[in-house]
Amino acid sequence: WRPPGGRPIALPPAHPADSGVVRAAPEPPAREPSSPRRRALWWSLAAVTLLVAVVGGSIWWAGAGPGAYTRVPPGLIGSTQAAAEAALAKADLGHKVVERYDDDVARGLVVAARPDEGDSVRKDGSVQLIVSRGVEMRTVPDGLVGASETDARAALDAARIAVGPAEPAYDDKAPKGEVLAVTNAGRPVAADATIRHDAVLTLTVSQGPAPVQVPEVTGKSRSDATEALRAVGLGLKVTAEEISEQVPKGDVIRQDPGPGATAHRGDAVGVVLSAGPPLVEVPRVFGMNVKTATDKLREAGFEVSVQEPQRISPFNQVYDQTPGAGTKAPKGSTVVLNIF
Repeated sequence: WRPPGGRPIALPPAHPADSGVVRAAPEPPAREPSSPRRRALWWSLAAVTLLVAVVGGSIWWAGAGPGAYTRVPPGLIGSTQAAAEAALAKADLGHKVVERYDDDVARGLVVAARPDEGDSVRKDGSVQLIVSRGVEMRTVPDGLVGASETDARAALDAARIAVGPAEPAYDDKAPKGEVLAVTNAGRPVAADATIRHDAVLTLTVSQGPAPVQVPEVTGKSRSDATEALRAVGLGLKVTAEEISEQVPKGDVIRQDPGPGATAHRGDAVGVVLSAGPPLVEVPRVFGMNVKTATDKLREAGFEVSVQEPQRISPFNQVYDQTPGAGTKAPKGSTVVLNIF
């Protein structure tokens, strides 16, 4: 349907039965011709948008995009600190230096870089240089030798120095448990010496005097017994003297500890020395015939020696005796009789 002077209008079907009838679609409204002024405005907006995009992209490129970054120069690692700093300055990069100990890299050389060589870094950024301080050294405490093993280990632990198992050694003078020496890989270490931080020291610790087997000295003279004991590092101590008719005076009657026992160097073996036979009073035999005098002396425990100074003895009587009557002489000693 078209109203007078107007556009055609599609009317809805009056009844469902009319839904099968195709109606014409409404025509779009006619465009009015654009003016030159409007077109110029659109071109201006497009140019501004493009300019903003270019400027913003440039700013992003230089400030946050790829243009804001450069690469860490090569050749830093292994170079001296001064050379690495010069290379970073040439690349217009700042730097910070951190020192650390290193067992393999010499003192003053660059161990690492953060970021690493070849990695990206902002042009206004900084590179951290890890510079070697060389091998970490530690000072050995004073007073280890002569100290107890316990005290020496405590001092080394406080100095952060490792200690391995102790090496035992016998010593005639140092008491058991005293430190005799400090070594590093078999080499002596002096007090206040500096050693690598990973060194492991060894303490040589006294076990006291060495054990020895006691020799037999019974029946020996005092001088011979002393020499036999000295040969194995032992001493001799006389503990008593006893009268003995069997052991000569000055010889060893018995010893303690006995033969074959274990002692230690520096120990003393106690010995009992013979004081010889008992003293007996010499009986008077003056004027007696030689047989009677001899019997009486032997009964008292003496040996008898008969002499004839005149080479004759018609009366066979004692006119002199040595030792004299009433004196004391060792039992078993000899009394000399002069007869005529």
